[in-house]
Amino acid sequence: MIFKEVNKMNFKQFKNYLSKSKKESDPFVSKRLYRPLSLFLGWILYRYGFTANSISFLSIIFGLISCFCYVTGNYTFSILGSILILFVGITDCIDGNIARASNQLSLRGSWLDAFSSYFLAAFLPICIGIYTIQNYSFFLFEGDWILLGALMSINNILARLIYQKFSNLILSSSSSNSLLISKNSYSLSLSSEIGLVGWMAPLLIFCTYFDCLNLYLFSYTVFYILSLIFIFFRLYNKLID
Repeated sequence: MIFKEVNKMNFKQFKNYLSKSKKESDPFVSKRLYRPLSLFLGWILYRYGFTANSISFLSIIFGLISCFCYVTGNYTFSILGSILILFVGITDCIDGNIARASNQLSLRGSWLDAFSSYFLAAFLPICIGIYTIQNYSFFLFEGDWILLGALMSINNILARLIYQKFSNLILSSSSSNSLLISKNSYSLSLSSEIGLVGWMAPLLIFCTYFDCLNLYLFSYTVFYILSLIFIFFRLYNKLID
């Protein structure tokens, strides 16, 4: 045998490591699609000795191949790329499942998991823009689809960064202010619903298959621009000099 089971934990035991709070905080698509698949696949991978970090690296590889598929401008490759993003979402859940079951939660693992998500947020929209400019006429001016991809990437990451900075400032000023963070965390909940473990991958597969990636790119860009504006002013008003 190429693989040999090294952990004998049954599926029910593995599943019980997922906390109730984690289940409740999952976006809708994650609850219905990603989480069930990730629990079963994660359990199998865990039994054969895969670590959480190895799954995170696998997620990065999936994301890298997906980006390359879109850059080629080839329709068949783009379909493959969209499916790989679905697997990125699944592995994004699997690594946490394995980390909890193996009691291997670590700063390195959390950092690697975050890197995987930020890598995709940084490069995939631009790669979709490169695909779109090869297969669609320009929207306003030549090269505008790549610009839209860049704007989608920048606004998505910037919104997350200013929220993280807000959280750090609140926690450093007073531990009691941690309640302020939880009360405002819903400002990113909609972003989570349409993000990596939300509707992003299913919509990407749909729009790639039915040849409407221009609509996908435009819609997501507008959403992230509006999200950044909303988050900026909401958090600005919460900070007291």
